[in-house]
Amino acid sequence: MAKLKVIKKGYLRILGGIVAGASSTVSFIQNDKKIIVDTGVSKDRKEIITGLEKEGIGPEDIDLVINTHPHGDHMGNNNLFQNAVLFENRDSKKICDDVEMIHTPGHTSNCYSVLVKTDQGRVAIVGDLIALEDDLDSGRKPYSFDFELQKKNREKILEMSDYIVCGHGGMIEKK
Repeated sequence: MAKLKVIKKGYLRILGGIVAGASSTVSFIQNDKKIIVDTGVSKDRKEIITGLEKEGIGPEDIDLVINTHPHGDHMGNNNLFQNAVLFENRDSKKICDDVEMIHTPGHTSNCYSVLVKTDQGRVAIVGDLIALEDDLDSGRKPYSFDFELQKKNREKILEMSDYIVCGHGGMIEKK
């Protein structure tokens, strides 16, 4: 089974209905490959490096970087991982043992979620499909390319997973 660790919890600050600051959650997956999903914004660099050091590795040890979608708050540190391959989101596919990527549009037309089989269960790293921990309960309408499609893909991911890593929050257990 793969191991998954949130090495930097993201944030989303909304003031008066406008996004005033945002950085994605950064997740580390270790299996037969070392994978980073989303890389936050450039000011998070030191926190990401510290998080990796706690796992006994450095940025140079990462094999693969996956961005859930191409927004700056999810890919601002891609260049930190000089030895990694940037995985281009084209189709749903198996990445390696216990890790797969599926197309989950809604927030944008080219959003992807990463599904990871762990000892604790199946974890979905969903980017802004579910940006914050309370998105499913609050009734807040997300920033969406297609809200109805986003709702449909949220339901699909919830059926497929035991835990969710939110795009700008932490890991939550599915209710």
